[in-house]
Amino acid sequence: MRLFLATSFSGQTTPDGKVHESFRRDVEAIINGLLNAGHSVFCAVQAEGWDVNTLRPEQAFEMDLRELNEADAFIGFVTANPPSAGVQFEIGYSLAKGKRVVLMRHESDKLPYMNIGLVNSGNAIELQYESMDDLVQQLKSELSR
Repeated sequence: MRLFLATSFSGQTTPDGKVHESFRRDVEAIINGLLNAGHSVFCAVQAEGWDVNTLRPEQAFEMDLRELNEADAFIGFVTANPPSAGVQFEIGYSLAKGKRVVLMRHESDKLPYMNIGLVNSGNAIELQYESMDDLVQQLKSELSR
């Protein structure tokens, strides 16, 4: 399955735009777990070389649309404090395109208000996790359905 992995990463960077190592390790754990399960995975932060300064905003937007159109499913990290405008856009676009949507959040985070509605209406699946290993296992199980 071709997957689009969305995550807000602008708040996960050093002042020069490089992604924090701990955040990178977490995202790479998800990517590697999904690759090992036979999926292909696009993740913008990885595609941009773990640096938010590599693409102009219009280039990043065009790349996202191209990859969202090619994806079979959308999986995205969501948090309520504050919700990422980019991730929320990607969720809406994926829904409009009829993609399967899986929302992921750490068990200590709250699900954003509208995302609660998506899950409660059956338009998205929510996975709560305690660790990256836990999340990888849940994702493998959910995506094999």
